[in-house]
Amino acid sequence: MQLDYLAFHGRYSLASADFDSALNHYIDAKQLIEETGYHLRDAELDLFAAKISQHTKQNLNAKDANYYLQKAKNRIEAIEQWGLMPRWEEYNCLTNHD
Repeated sequence: MQLDYLAFHGRYSLASADFDSALNHYIDAKQLIEETGYHLRDAELDLFAAKISQHTKQNLNAKDANYYLQKAKNRIEAIEQWGLMPRWEEYNCLTNHD
């Protein structure tokens, strides 16, 4: 449940141009996933990282949005989490047209 909150509020923060809050939510979500071992959400976290990189035009953890998009796509394909592909396609389209 806490992970859902961090992901939802993080995306809201991005939409509201509150990049510091979005980044903090990303960091907290990443830490929570590492602590709990709940890696089912890894692809979503990578999509979130890509979106932060897209909006801020800065690398996150020395990686750009394309890195996180590719990582997310690999994870989506590996565990067949096809429901995330529309979001991946949207983010990929935005990244490759900036």
